[in-house]
Amino acid sequence: MAFGAHKSTGLGLVIAFVAAASATSAEDLAPKPARRFEPVTGEKGAAEICKDIGSAAIEARIAWQTQKIQELDAGLRKRIEELQAAEASTKEWIAKRASLENAASAEVVAIYAKMDFEAAASQLAASDDALAASIIAKLEPKVASQIFAEMDPIRASQIATTVSGLSPKGGVAQ
Repeated sequence: MAFGAHKSTGLGLVIAFVAAASATSAEDLAPKPARRFEPVTGEKGAAEICKDIGSAAIEARIAWQTQKIQELDAGLRKRIEELQAAEASTKEWIAKRASLENAASAEVVAIYAKMDFEAAASQLAASDDALAASIIAKLEPKVASQIFAEMDPIRASQIATTVSGLSPKGGVAQ
């Protein structure tokens, strides 16, 4: 009989457990009333909300500001590089321009200024661009224009372009 007693006790426990589980499940499935929050009023309520979200808001603001600063820094660095490249190009142009101006000595310029315009045009047309431009640049504008008038228009244009410091494509003369 002892064996039978254990069997009925065990079966009773299982039935009790199943019944308890079903009761709990029914309670869990029953709709619960919605939780209501009281509206926040007054300075005390607002202070509590600010206190609750304050650190998160500060962190978000700092993250946003950091991102903006990094973006601005990258843009500024790029612009600095562009300006440095432009500065180097300008310095190179100035150096070439100075060497062009120094190519013709004052004595040579004086000789061309006193020459017949046709002879001067012929010799300058046969000269190197830089030398011809240097001489033309140092002549009086009236004399230079008369020499250009006697020169082949294409050659005069090439020399004038060099004098102006521009290459035929609009860049700095080489």
